[in-house]
Amino acid sequence: MATKEDLETQLALLEEEEQRINRELEQHFAALVGKSTTGKFKPGGALPASSSSGVSSSGWQTSSSLFDSSNFEQDLNKVAAFAPVYETVVQNAKKLSSQIEDCYALSERLSSMVRKLDTKQMRAQRALEVTEDILSLKDCKFKIMAAIEEQNLAAAVGYLRQVHGIDEVAAKTSDDYEIILEKEQVVKEMVRGAFQQAITESNTNAVMALCPLLQTLGLETEARDNFLEFMEQKVFIAVSADASAVEGATDPSTGYAQALSTVFNSTYLIIQQYLPMVIQGLENSLGDVHFLRRLHKRCETQAGLVLKRYIKWREIRERIEALKGVTPNHSQQTQQKVNQAELHMILDEVALLVQYCCRYVRYLKHVCRGAESKVRRREAQSSGQAAGQAAGSAGSAGPVAVFAGSELDFDRVIDEMVARYYLVGEQWLVRLGVHQALPARLDETFFVLQKCGLRAIATNHFQTATAVMHYVADLVASDMASQAADQLHAAVQRIAQSAAEHLSRAQQHAAAAQDLVLHDEGFFTLPLAALATLLPAGAALGQDEDNAFGVAASVEMFNVVELCTRYCDRLGKDLFASAQAVFLEAAGAAPAASSSATSSVASSSSGGHHAKDKSSGGGAADADKLKLCRENFERARAAFHNTLRQGFERLIAAVQPLLRDTLHLTLAGCLPSTGGGGGGGGQRSIYGGIHFAERDPLAFEAQSALTLLPKLLTLPLETVVRLTTTGLSDANRDLVVGYLADACCEQLEQFVHQTTFALPGALKLEEFVRVLAALFGRHASTPIRGKFARMREIMSILTLAELPATGGGELLGGLQDSYAHVTAQEAEAFLLLRVDR
Repeated sequence: MATKEDLETQLALLEEEEQRINRELEQHFAALVGKSTTGKFKPGGALPASSSSGVSSSGWQTSSSLFDSSNFEQDLNKVAAFAPVYETVVQNAKKLSSQIEDCYALSERLSSMVRKLDTKQMRAQRALEVTEDILSLKDCKFKIMAAIEEQNLAAAVGYLRQVHGIDEVAAKTSDDYEIILEKEQVVKEMVRGAFQQAITESNTNAVMALCPLLQTLGLETEARDNFLEFMEQKVFIAVSADASAVEGATDPSTGYAQALSTVFNSTYLIIQQYLPMVIQGLENSLGDVHFLRRLHKRCETQAGLVLKRYIKWREIRERIEALKGVTPNHSQQTQQKVNQAELHMILDEVALLVQYCCRYVRYLKHVCRGAESKVRRREAQSSGQAAGQAAGSAGSAGPVAVFAGSELDFDRVIDEMVARYYLVGEQWLVRLGVHQALPARLDETFFVLQKCGLRAIATNHFQTATAVMHYVADLVASDMASQAADQLHAAVQRIAQSAAEHLSRAQQHAAAAQDLVLHDEGFFTLPLAALATLLPAGAALGQDEDNAFGVAASVEMFNVVELCTRYCDRLGKDLFASAQAVFLEAAGAAPAASSSATSSVASSSSGGHHAKDKSSGGGAADADKLKLCRENFERARAAFHNTLRQGFERLIAAVQPLLRDTLHLTLAGCLPSTGGGGGGGGQRSIYGGIHFAERDPLAFEAQSALTLLPKLLTLPLETVVRLTTTGLSDANRDLVVGYLADACCEQLEQFVHQTTFALPGALKLEEFVRVLAALFGRHASTPIRGKFARMREIMSILTLAELPATGGGELLGGLQDSYAHVTAQEAEAFLLLRVDR
């Protein structure tokens, strides 16, 4: 018999053959219909006879290209020959379809039989399990009776727990089940009596040994209150503020920290030791919830005593009140009444105490989340209704809140201590440091700011850490940046005044040098000794004194502001990294009650999740808040950066008129005209300037003004550069030199626009430009050549030996691609300044 796969293969082949034949038939019928539309040919009728003229006797028009009787007859013969084959294909297809339907019915019958066999197998397995349970019932009955005789309550309860695991319907089919229930009542009375006797005798070991047996026997509700009262009287007393002596300690501050740590560590040890047994014996009656409540109440009371004693001993309330009366604006003598070193020490101690409290709260909330996430398998009994309603619905299996609300009362104690004492002290130190920072105590101030921020982070109190970080960043960005701006403005004024005085003195010395140069017979080169008189005394180029111009402190102010920029960036990064390590990275670790404790109970019962609490931080929201703190420090850094930039701009704006006057007096012989045009006006030079339009090279070189050049031009400019950059950091010096170079190039270009040139004068001015580029390059640590790129292109245009024709656009096309900093129109305008074109 052919298999199902063979039949399906044969059927597929037949279907393909059928489709092929159908396609051929469709093609033939389509051709037939297309050829006989005019004659309305019907299958089975006589075909019209064709004529040689293309018109039939009946009036049909035929075409040899559209109708071929011989081909058509062959196609009809093929169709007639295929009819038997088609009938055979149809019959085979019907047979194959019938076989497939039979196979489907057979497979359905087999599947039904297999499902029935599976059901019978499962029932058989269940029957075997019930049989084993019934047999184990008998074995448990004898073991329970033996344990009762031996007074072995733990073993008896263990066997009863095994019986409770058996299906009740199956257990009731055994006669031993009723006997076991009777023995359970006997064991229940024995455990009740033994538990009460252990409490009466204050036998802690016996009580804790019997506690895990209560829930199996249904005694958890009636025994819970007695058990918790016993724990309060005999176990919780270990949590005491007097457990660690403070009065006799060498350092009382350390003694108070040790006392607080002892309170929290004792609480932690009690939870570690007793909570697993409480969960095993009293979980269904919310015993673990009430156990944590009462233990925390004891811990909160004793920790509060330690904190109150410490505050009283340190007189923190009086000290903080004294700080409120002393502001940074008071005199130095008034500020000295507050011992800053002692205040730092007190805040260190308070931060340590707050850290202990926050770590305890974090640990406790971690344990509470484990209790709240449990699914209570048995409803609480009616005797526990009143107590259960405080934690939620006593008979409910839903989530239970260990503490009402989202915060503990102890959280408010911590918040009050932080807000009333700690933050006030930190803010006072930050304000004082910022007020005294500039200009001499910058390093000390940022050290204090960093210490305050790291100390706030070390408290493990998220709100405190972010508050201090925001306060530091805001005060630095506002007050310190404002002080820096004011002092930088004053420094710029002093530098500009000094520069004007030195340049004026240089002009007076230049007048004396002019008498050495000019004689009746002509002129001669100025000796070096005479050139040195152009600089003021004590500021010669060969000297290295840092304060040669008397403005070292003013120039140093730029370095101070630059340091503020770097310090702000470093401070923000350090505090952000520390805060991340404490509040975000540590959020995934198991919290502990103190620095030396680890939490195994909490990690095993918390369900593996960590909710956010305000003492420890954690979560996406807190990560965003820390990023906001980081952004505040970025804004503070940007404020100093803008202050520094504005200071440089003011400096250049103040010096730029001096550069302009020096250039115009040296080159043109007078100050620049305010009314436009090429004529000069205002103050005249001591030697009349240079006539750049002189065409005769000999006559041009014979000008007396050229004798003092380029020294007369470079020495005053170098005086300005050295005066404004001596003592600056490399980065600041490069900025100032670059700004001065830009200003000098701008003034030179203005001078070029106001002057006409011949080739000798243009060549001499080009020499001056090269000298100036070399001058500024000597004082910069980075390449300065690019500042003079446009000026070099202008001079290359002015010094063309063969001048192209101008006007009519001829010049534009020739210079369009020659220069990168000068357009073709500007090039033509500069060429028009040549008088010898």
